[in-house]
Amino acid sequence: MPYSPHDDRWWVPPLGFSALALVLLAVFSAPLREEGAWPWWWAGYLLPLGMVGRTWFIDRWQRGRQARVRLGVMGCVLTAAYLSLLEAMGGVVFFAMLLTGHVRA
Repeated sequence: MPYSPHDDRWWVPPLGFSALALVLLAVFSAPLREEGAWPWWWAGYLLPLGMVGRTWFIDRWQRGRQARVRLGVMGCVLTAAYLSLLEAMGGVVFFAMLLTGHVRA
């Protein structure tokens, strides 16, 4: 079989990463579905899901395969880590406010 620069199975990484990102979103976003959570916190998922969605539009040749996989992996990791990053940022802001005297312990 001669070498072809066209990737016949270009759709496999985007499909796999899209499914994985949706599962990760359903699993890791449970605290945001509780009563009292601010609805605008959901906006943080736009970037990672956009990264995963972008994998569908990357070059469909062999040279685009690594870019599809890299972008899909980064999008899934950020989807899973978003709430942890949000909590860490909240802790840093609270600690900075304690140090500067904006919050009294």
